[in-house]
Amino acid sequence: MRRPRAWHVPLLALALCAVPASSSAAEPEKVGAPFDVRVSAAPGGPQVDMTFSLTLSDVSTYPVTITAIAGSIEEELWKGTLPEGVYRFNGQLKKITSGPVRLVLKVRMTNLESGGGGSFHVYRRWEGTIR
Repeated sequence: MRRPRAWHVPLLALALCAVPASSSAAEPEKVGAPFDVRVSAAPGGPQVDMTFSLTLSDVSTYPVTITAIAGSIEEELWKGTLPEGVYRFNGQLKKITSGPVRLVLKVRMTNLESGGGGSFHVYRRWEGTIR
């Protein structure tokens, strides 16, 4: 076993002092996109792959609508109520087959502390082109 030389100890101490101490108030790290959409070609029509999160409402369920829009064509892909959480949706476009398209996630949020009638809609949009 080798013995450390006398000049190694001051270098080690200097290196330890130069490393910043971790802070308990570190900034949160983003681990994923709260809304992400991919549209890819598939047999039978373009395939939609969407991830989204539902959080921060005063109630635990959310009325959700997922719609694709291309020009004057509107195609509802899904409509229902979901509990709070992170979701992945896969669906196939039937009416819209090519060109520019916009996908819209519409969620009704509820704020019970506003004195009744405290609901509002949140829209997340994605725009792209189907080729």
